[in-house]
Amino acid sequence: MLNARIGIRLASEEIFMPPLLEHEQLPAGWIQTPIRGGEMGVHNDTLELTLEAEQIFSPDHCAPSQKQRDQWELKLIDTAANQFTTCYLLGTVSTKRHAIEALLTAMETVNHYEGTVSISHRRRIALFRERITDECPIHPSK
Repeated sequence: MLNARIGIRLASEEIFMPPLLEHEQLPAGWIQTPIRGGEMGVHNDTLELTLEAEQIFSPDHCAPSQKQRDQWELKLIDTAANQFTTCYLLGTVSTKRHAIEALLTAMETVNHYEGTVSISHRRRIALFRERITDECPIHPSK
């Protein structure tokens, strides 16, 4: 029995990992992507978008604690029907829990604005980036 775990088959071995959002449900249209090391993400096939949080390690070895050295980058990846892929850095958060909260807020934000705009794909991506940066609990990238 999987017991609320996701099984991913890699070559001949199966790796089980907890779902990205253990107690919450993913908003409509979003699926969890496989977790690779310090990365976690969600994908929306209809919008051809991926939201990803990637753990980064600050080179600042003088930071007083490990917590201050570890950060998570939140990214919006536009796959545009596999014709090209563009990755936008949205900002950073300081913990894995904050990364999960930011991903959840970003998915809800995209879902909220997705149906309210009838503009080109490029302008829609710009709108999503702006609204996610405004509404997510992240430190915006410069």
